[in-house]
Amino acid sequence: MTDILRSTVTDGLAKRAAISTQPVAGKTGTTTDNYDAWFVGFTPYYSAAVWIGNDVNLELDEGSASATRVWQMVMEQVHKGLERKEFVMDETVVTAEVDIKSGKLPSELSALDPRGSTVRTEYFLEGTVPIEIDDVHVYADVCNGSGALATPWCYDHSVKVMINRPEDPRFTVSEENKQFLDPANVISDAQYDAPKYYCHVHNGDTMNYPIDPALYEDPNYIFTPSGDVPSYDNGEGYVDVPEHMQGVVGGEDSSSEMPEWLQ
Repeated sequence: MTDILRSTVTDGLAKRAAISTQPVAGKTGTTTDNYDAWFVGFTPYYSAAVWIGNDVNLELDEGSASATRVWQMVMEQVHKGLERKEFVMDETVVTAEVDIKSGKLPSELSALDPRGSTVRTEYFLEGTVPIEIDDVHVYADVCNGSGALATPWCYDHSVKVMINRPEDPRFTVSEENKQFLDPANVISDAQYDAPKYYCHVHNGDTMNYPIDPALYEDPNYIFTPSGDVPSYDNGEGYVDVPEHMQGVVGGEDSSSEMPEWLQ
């Protein structure tokens, strides 16, 4: 808890509470319509609370930032001349690196997340450190034209580190629930999710490389199989895929079967 409250001062809303000689932990607070403003904080030496408000409910011009500034000015003076101390961690608390997307131990892909490394050091009670390895980050061979999983007919594709997000009905948009879906449940980083289906643009075998079923419901979608010889549409009609690309999905050592995590 001390570390959580310390981070509100080092990286959060209470940065103004920092003093020059000691670490600080604390929490800001306001009430409805800014009737009250609080900052409650502590150092390895002292704890103090500042409240700003009125005996009657009058809206303040500023929220908790004002209480934070007062707290900082007072505590800066109180700690003058005191030797610097650090917060002491209980012996039953240990640290471990985890992947913040899965909550598990990092995998080799955790540091390769397209948004930046998702490895973070967190605190745990001894005996509660995760033992499973991150399985949310996966490699996906994606067609650069359609954004779906690459097939042997996709001539322009690349392997990316993406997110294999568990299915959750709260986040699934359908005709039945889209008008009732809570905006808070909309996934803001869905663009990093690994595709679930194969490319519909360059696909000669939708039995082994299934495409999104929703496409079959689109009246404007026309599937044109390319026959026994892999081919792709280069804008001027279908042409044969080079021999070295035939039967390849994601590289020479890759299987043409659907990845296990997609089944």
